[in-house]
Amino acid sequence: MIWYWLLGGAAAAGVMLLARSAYERRHFEVCRWQFYTAAVEGPVKFVVLSDLHDWSFGEDNEELLRAVREETPDFVLLAGDMMTVKPWKNGDFQVCESLLAGLAAEFPVYYGSGNHELRMKRQEEEYPGWYSRFSAFLRKQGVCYLEDETVAIPQPHGRVLISGLDLDERFYTAKFKTEPMEDGYVEERLGPCCKEKGDYQILLAHSPLYFPNYARWGADLVLSGHFHGGTIRLPGVGGLMSPQYQMFPKWDRGLYEYGGSRMIVSAGLGTHSINIRLNNRPTLISVELRKE
Repeated sequence: MIWYWLLGGAAAAGVMLLARSAYERRHFEVCRWQFYTAAVEGPVKFVVLSDLHDWSFGEDNEELLRAVREETPDFVLLAGDMMTVKPWKNGDFQVCESLLAGLAAEFPVYYGSGNHELRMKRQEEEYPGWYSRFSAFLRKQGVCYLEDETVAIPQPHGRVLISGLDLDERFYTAKFKTEPMEDGYVEERLGPCCKEKGDYQILLAHSPLYFPNYARWGADLVLSGHFHGGTIRLPGVGGLMSPQYQMFPKWDRGLYEYGGSRMIVSAGLGTHSINIRLNNRPTLISVELRKE
């Protein structure tokens, strides 16, 4: 009889956890930060979206678009994996493209690649024409797609520089471990950090695993995602697992500092292979730069 009650209790707990996970996946939260820099005279505000994976909050992502509008950003940054690139998707990016069209119609949009965007670019035989079609869509919408590139947004007292880093596939495919990043790798991809005195350097780097390398390159603020907040978050511990099956990742969600640099890791907005979120709601990031 006791086994009957134990199994019944376990089943009930499982149902409750699945229901909680389903709720969290449908309800994102806005996480806000404010930083000070001499690069700006007045406030500069932007929002960051990451790891949407074709998820939709309301019809045509109307809830997400409304939340972005309410933040009144000067521009929008995308930190990668806005779609899921798998053979069974058949190149269907309708959800992602609908959101991007809505964002680009109202705000300047700067897009850095995640491993899913890079997959269709680097595996052309498996995903024929996907990358060229998607990049053509971005150009048509006026989205600035940063592929190992840097753009400058002039400010009265300096510049806000935005760089997008395309990481090699090896940094995403290593399982159960961290693939080492050699010194100078970021410089090889992006060139030396070109900020001058008074400039503020933002780096879109999808994987947070290499924060020390990004900081040594010269990033003032790194924006990452990829880890989906650790999937399941344990109180007092943090995220349980990364998409590369690394247990209890060091940088999984929130704000971190290293060597004078900051990194915000988004918990992402969607899921794909592991469709679970517990104690880990999706996030829309909002950042304001104010005069130092």
